[in-house]
Amino acid sequence: MVLHSTSPQMMSPAHCGVVTGLRLADPLLLILYTTVHGHTRRLTELLTEILRKRGVEVRTYDVRVASSEEVRRELTKTNTVLVLTPVYCFRVRPEILRVLEEVREELRGKRVFIGLVGLLGKVNLWFLGRKLLRYLTEVLQVKQVWILTIRGGLLGRLLVSRRELETLAQEILR
Repeated sequence: MVLHSTSPQMMSPAHCGVVTGLRLADPLLLILYTTVHGHTRRLTELLTEILRKRGVEVRTYDVRVASSEEVRRELTKTNTVLVLTPVYCFRVRPEILRVLEEVREELRGKRVFIGLVGLLGKVNLWFLGRKLLRYLTEVLQVKQVWILTIRGGLLGRLLVSRRELETLAQEILR
């Protein structure tokens, strides 16, 4: 579900969030992620599998090990980026924020989807998503941003269903 977007016409006023009217013009989707307990990595793997079955070339980078130079090079090849980060103690992982800051010039003009992965309640995610949207648009000056919420994992089990991931992939590809 999309919590916030820089494109008001793509938001459903009824419930703050269904992306409509998007087109993945690129043959390449770049996914940047970080993980703490492995849930976001597993989520990235499943989403990558789904997107590849739909004909999209997907490249994934764990920002804990990928260099900013690698990410910068890949950003020149695409206009669409999906960033997946666990949310812990109402915060986005610092390594994600570091990479976004380091590649801020390359992000300008890109479509950026931020997936907040966690078990926070909707109100908490709404506030965190709004804060993150403001940071991306005002500080990093990214123009097209969608904040997504994704259920994370608990006790080694991913709580998001394959059907939910199929829906998420469809939203990104629209």
